[in-house]
Amino acid sequence: MVAPEHINCYKAKDIGKEIIAESLKYIETFGELKVRHNKRGTPMSSTTASVKVGDDIIHIDSTQLFQRTICTVKAKYLRKLNNKQCLIMHLREALHNDGTDIQTAVDNADVLIVQTAILEANQHESVVVVGQDVTLLTLITALTPEEKMFYC
Repeated sequence: MVAPEHINCYKAKDIGKEIIAESLKYIETFGELKVRHNKRGTPMSSTTASVKVGDDIIHIDSTQLFQRTICTVKAKYLRKLNNKQCLIMHLREALHNDGTDIQTAVDNADVLIVQTAILEANQHESVVVVGQDVTLLTLITALTPEEKMFYC
């Protein structure tokens, strides 16, 4: 079986051999050969596809066989230190570009959060720290000067 150069089909040779072997079992002459529609080769340029990821629509170029959008579980992705550092750097850059002040905790992020809140309280009338961890409440209680009033 021969197709024009613009035809690109995954496993085309194997599919062709399968069609011929399957067809020759049931026909008397080669002229009676008929191919089912789902076994026909189609030009890849004739297919268009897109995938919706979140609010974005990603257009898939069907001529690029290795273009893939991969989804993975967050915990599995963050197991590798390199992936985690890459994600942190990407988030830092995105937040910095939006004008957000960025600080990176060396040891304990909770301590940095509370210390930053205390420093900001000197410049602003009110500061709100939101969290689900009891550690934040404990650190706020321990590190806030007695003359400062705070609500949790």
